[in-house]
Amino acid sequence: MSARLLPMAPTQRIVIHLGPHKTGSTTIQRLLSANRARLSPEVSVIGPRDPMLDRLSALARKGRRRPSAEALAARFAAESRRLARSCRHLPAVLVSSEDLLGPLPGRHGVRGLYPAAEQRLAQLEKAFAHDGAEIVFVFYQRPFEDWLGSVQRQLDHGTKPISARSMIPDDDWAPLLARLRAALSRGRLVTIDFAADAGPTRLGTALLDLAGVRAETIARLTWPRPARVARPETLGLSPEAPAPAPSADPGNRRSHRNGAEGA
Repeated sequence: MSARLLPMAPTQRIVIHLGPHKTGSTTIQRLLSANRARLSPEVSVIGPRDPMLDRLSALARKGRRRPSAEALAARFAAESRRLARSCRHLPAVLVSSEDLLGPLPGRHGVRGLYPAAEQRLAQLEKAFAHDGAEIVFVFYQRPFEDWLGSVQRQLDHGTKPISARSMIPDDDWAPLLARLRAALSRGRLVTIDFAADAGPTRLGTALLDLAGVRAETIARLTWPRPARVARPETLGLSPEAPAPAPSADPGNRRSHRNGAEGA
């Protein structure tokens, strides 16, 4: 049956994980993919290689500056509506794509922190909130200088030298977060402390908790090795150590999540 013909879920919660880049997004997406069936009774996962999300992410990468984002706005809005319709019958959905913010800052001549991201998130919110869904955007907040160093290591793999500091003049996340909050309805943007979530538990635990996944389910998940991690200590690992076993004690999980804006 076409998703357009399926009845809408009486209440719907949409959690959109935005990354950003270099905050363990690939590791989180591997976690979601490996446990899709186990998570499905509680939340439906939409991640990379989902055709609709991939089209949306590709448009976001192309709209790397405000003029190009404005030129692609109608197509992005249409793809956002198409994605929203495809899951309108699902009571809980977790979407994960760091590319929704745009390409990695510093790449393709992009200067600054995701210069057109707020326009895209406003369109996503409008698409999903059309039928009254509760929607939350999740941003993993990594210490800025640590994040900038990780971006530099990524840029160093390119064909010509690029200085992350020269391309990203910002000193912290505050200006970007202010732009995103201004574009979204009050309380729709939530930040998660990257260091806290990557430390005593496993990266992705706080996101699953926010999506409403039960502690018992989280404790039974298969946790893949961290992906694309140049420095294992970033995720609380020694270079030789295996990943730690997941904690079955959910007592502190909610402390990883910062309050929504305005709280």
